[in-house]
Amino acid sequence: GDCDRGTWVDPEAGRESFKTYANRWIESQSDQASTRYSYRSYLRHYVYPTFGRTQVRQIAPSDVRAWISSLEKRRVIAKDGTPRLLAPRTIGQAHRLLGMVLEAAVDDGLLPKNAARVKSVKSPKASKKQIEIWTPDQVLSVRDEVVDRYRELALIMACAGFRQGGAFGLAVEDVDFLRHESQVR
Repeated sequence: GDCDRGTWVDPEAGRESFKTYANRWIESQSDQASTRYSYRSYLRHYVYPTFGRTQVRQIAPSDVRAWISSLEKRRVIAKDGTPRLLAPRTIGQAHRLLGMVLEAAVDDGLLPKNAARVKSVKSPKASKKQIEIWTPDQVLSVRDEVVDRYRELALIMACAGFRQGGAFGLAVEDVDFLRHESQVR
């Protein structure tokens, strides 16, 4: 049977709550503190409200599918104050994190399979955004409206494709003026 195949799982295993197990899992991760912070935030906002008190062993694929479906209908307030649906990317991140924790439970012998990583459980697909390239006149008009101190930074962002964080972190030693190359560290 299962013992011979090495797939037997003690029926008493996995009784602790998902939240207790996940918190212990996070503490065992060697990732950077910022990654652990991100994990905690996703778990607190998206996973624990549904699975926090549930015993690890009681999470079934049907529960995960229902959870994903509820997240797809969840409204949040955008930075501009308007309500919108939770982004598919956010749902996908929460789903991946749930899967990582449950995979660790499988590895620890608490579960026979990972309910978040079965074929019938799928995250929503994020739509591909069409990128709109600004004309040189648009770039120059934005540059002209920027405070003097950051005026050339606007050109660097537009021409090199830097996002704000990469552009603000750019140092002289990051630019190879002879090769016309720069790097983001």
